[in-house]
Formats: sequence, C-alpha cells, structure tokens
Amino acid sequence: MKQFKAVTIRLFVALCLFGLPLVASPMMAGTAEAKKPQIQGLININTASPEQLRLLPRVGPKTALRIVRYRKKHKFAKPIDIVKVKGIGLKTFQKMKRYITVKKPTKVGVKK
Repeated sequence: MKQFKAVTIRLFVALCLFGLPLVASPMMAGTAEAKKPQIQGLININTASPEQLRLLPRVGPKTALRIVRYRKKHKFAKPIDIVKVKGIGLKTFQKMKRYITVKKPTKVGVKK
C-alpha cells in the first residue's frame, strides 16, 4: 500500500511539473488552424482530391487520406456521413459542414 501511494505521489508531481505544457498545448493548437487559408465555396467529399480536402477545418494529410480510403468503399450519401471516418467527430463536422456537399461539384476558392 505504501508503495502504491509513493508511485501515485510521484506520478502526480511529474504531471504537475511536466504535464503543464501538455495542458497548454490545446490552447496553442488554434494558431495552426488560424494559418490555414479560409475557403469559399463547396467541397464535394465524394470527389475532392486530398489537397482539396485539406482545406477543410481540422483536416490534415492523414484525415484527408482516411476520407479518400473510406469513400472508395462507401459513398457518402449525406454530409453527416463524414463522421464515420476515423478522426472526424461531431465537433469537427460542425466546423466543416458549411463547406462540404455530396451533390454539387467541388467549387472552392481561397479567401484573401
């Protein structure tokens, strides 16, 4: 029991000392998102290239490839179906839903 308490205390101290940057990092994560160009128009998630998909909020290279792999097996019937792709949840969908479509062709531009 004493050994368990000692390990718990050491773990707590380590998290307090070294975990603080990990806690602060989500606040800094928005800076990378801010550097991403803002888009105008729509991206068809059934036909867009990985480069076009990367323009979507919170979509990086890995997520773009996951979308492409998923749609090879399953066509997206509705925009909400994108949450079936690993790494995309409802919060991410809420940020991207105004930019995605499954019916219209991809017509996307970058805001200046």
